[in-house]
Amino acid sequence: MTEIVNGRYEVLDTLGQGGYGAVHRAHDKMLDRFVALKQLHSLGFGSNVKERFLEEARISSQLTHPSALMIYDFGVSEFGDPFLVSELLNGVSLQDYLRDKVCTTAETLGLMIEVAGVLQEAHELGIVHRDLKPANLYVHLPPSRKNVSKTVIKLLDFGIA
Repeated sequence: MTEIVNGRYEVLDTLGQGGYGAVHRAHDKMLDRFVALKQLHSLGFGSNVKERFLEEARISSQLTHPSALMIYDFGVSEFGDPFLVSELLNGVSLQDYLRDKVCTTAETLGLMIEVAGVLQEAHELGIVHRDLKPANLYVHLPPSRKNVSKTVIKLLDFGIA
């Protein structure tokens, strides 16, 4: 049986797992689009972890910079599990991107300017990213990239650790 979260999100497959949760590809039945759905693992974490997860969602949803991950929804499922719904990205982490490619100075500078821009917006809102690393930066390759000459990077996971 397919898992449905809040009667709206149909979980299709798992994209990745971390220490606290998993990210799934899901279908938003209400808006008929594919999304990323991040859930905490059901391992008996205390309410502090759940509160910090929901706070991460609130924080992330305040950012409007093009390099910020777009948050569509967040809350607690009918089973009491916190979840976050965001845009579904196509690409790889900066960590994997750099493993497979040597960037030119211009490309590296462009990526870092994008990261600095989203961090500046976050800092102006009083938000500090507590887990900035190449694994939490995502090189997004949108399907409509044909006429785009610039790589798009997205800042992920403000960290509940």
